[in-house]
This record gives sequence, C-alpha cells and structure tokens, in this order.
Amino acid sequence: MRTIRTLSILLAVVALPLFADDTMTNADVIKLVKAGLTMNTIETKIYASNVSFDVSTDSLIELSRDGVPDQVVRAMIVRQSEQRGGAVPRTSTSQPAPKNLSRRFDVAVHKSKYAKCDGGELRIDSNGVRTSRCRGSNFDIPWGDVQGVCFDYGYRGVIVFRGLSRDYRVSTATPAGAKDILDTIAAVRPELSLRDTCD
Repeated sequence: MRTIRTLSILLAVVALPLFADDTMTNADVIKLVKAGLTMNTIETKIYASNVSFDVSTDSLIELSRDGVPDQVVRAMIVRQSEQRGGAVPRTSTSQPAPKNLSRRFDVAVHKSKYAKCDGGELRIDSNGVRTSRCRGSNFDIPWGDVQGVCFDYGYRGVIVFRGLSRDYRVSTATPAGAKDILDTIAAVRPELSLRDTCD
C-alpha cells in the first residue's frame, strides 16, 4: 500500500511541471493572434487550457490594440470566469439576437469566384441570408442550410456562406463593411462558426 502511495506522489510531482506550463496568459493569446492562427483555433486552446488572464478594462483595451479579435476576447473573459467558479455560460459571449433584427448591406454578389455583380443587396435576418438586384447571381439561404461562414479582410472584404450543396460569396467595398456584416451574423446566429480564413 505504501508503494502505491509513493508511486502516486511521484507521478503527481513529475506531471506538475507539464501542466504548469500550459497556463495561458494574455501574452500567449497575443502570440497566437500574431502567428496567424484562426479565431476558432485560439478559442479551442483557451477552453482546453488553465488560464490566468487579466480581463480588467485596461487590459481589454490593450488586447484590442494588439489586434486580438473581439470573439477571442469574449472567450478569454468567459474562460477566466469559468475557472474562478463563475456561472457565466460560454453562450453568453454573444448577446441574444432581437427576434425582428433585419439589416441590409450593399455588396457585390459573386456568380463565380471571378464573375460578380457590383450592385447587389444582402439582407440578413432571423430567417437567413438573401441577396437581390443581381439577376442570375442572387441566393436565398435559410440559416438551417448555412454550415458556416468564412471571411477574408483583403482590399475588399469577402464573405463566403458555406451552404449544404455549394458556397455563396459576397464582397464589400471595404474590409470595414465586411466586419459590419459579420457582427450582424454573430448577433443573429451566435452559435454559427465564423472562420477568419477561406480555404
């Protein structure tokens, strides 16, 4: 019996440094963002690790200045609260959408990766996403058929809706326009996967 206790203590002492190194801090999150990892990957790492985040107001401002996306910052706040025994559920990182939320955006609707109609309109509401004013390129997708959304902030903001049978692409005149669309999607469908790269 004494041998088993001694062995258990020895294993715990040997394993302790392995787990101590896995405690994430604000600096670790900034490193992952600067290394170009996706938001989903960083969030997965946050929820799989012990954390010691500084989520004070000043630190949150610094994280924003260092380019840490808001979605990741929310995950940091929730994970820190969970670890301290708080009762904040992960789903609370996004506010529930108003039932009648409906927004429209001026976009280019892409018929293919290279052919597009610049005079399109995108409407997002609680039912789904749909485009108009681009004959032959318009689409209307209910949220149940949207598998995920990816985006790319390049010269123009490009957003791709991953459908059940195909992808649907729109672009905005500026990256800020795409971010506005993504913020609306996050408000309407907080559970939907938003990826910051399109393969």
